[in-house]
Amino acid sequence: MICSIESILRSSQCVYNWLGYLSKASDNSKLIAESSIKFPFVECLERHSIKDIYLEYRHPLFKGKRIDVCVGSNAESEIDFDTIQNVFIEFKFVRGDTLSDKEKQRYFNDIMRLSCLKKKCPQSTCYLLICGETISFNDAFRYCPGFKDISSMLVDKKGKKRKNKKSIYNKWLSFNMQFREKSTDFSKIQYNKYIKSFKDEYLCKKRDGVAVEDKEILILNTHLKLMLPSKGSIDNSYSLGLWEIS
Repeated sequence: MICSIESILRSSQCVYNWLGYLSKASDNSKLIAESSIKFPFVECLERHSIKDIYLEYRHPLFKGKRIDVCVGSNAESEIDFDTIQNVFIEFKFVRGDTLSDKEKQRYFNDIMRLSCLKKKCPQSTCYLLICGETISFNDAFRYCPGFKDISSMLVDKKGKKRKNKKSIYNKWLSFNMQFREKSTDFSKIQYNKYIKSFKDEYLCKKRDGVAVEDKEILILNTHLKLMLPSKGSIDNSYSLGLWEIS
């Protein structure tokens, strides 16, 4: 069976439900690791007859790097960049330090790796899935799905409401189902430090003859595919967003 967008959405919903179950059934939900959220996603794909699923798939462009999940061609096969139709997914779990410079760079790097991959393999599809406890999710991304008063979830340590100041993630990703698409020009000076750090780690090393031109990482296009909880549904203490990266 082909790994369609419907399959990806169903598996994303499965991750969301799994997180909700853990929050109600266990006191250890705070110990959930970023590396573990891929497993309910993959299991859902397998239960619906999706085959050729690979965890920690070696990145076709960047030697020594891995992609969380790949659906499609065998990891050991020779890749034809023009015809490969794999689905690539990276996972992120929101933590208390998501707004730190280190974490912003980590998110940026994952998004850029997917964007470079999409530009090199135009027939493939690339997704970023982010999830975490709703309070942490809202705090990091300044968005409260299902709440009329957005600022009601943004409070400081003393319980006082904070201003609804948007984080840099809002410039890269849409958190609004009505305005799903985002296009970001990374040639602007405000992104110089992110681009430099990315280049230092990914573009300034020999990559077995695979060259990624600078111009390929200057324009980022993202499309919000799913945001949970949906409006009016707040019975799960976790939130999840799924974006297609191009």
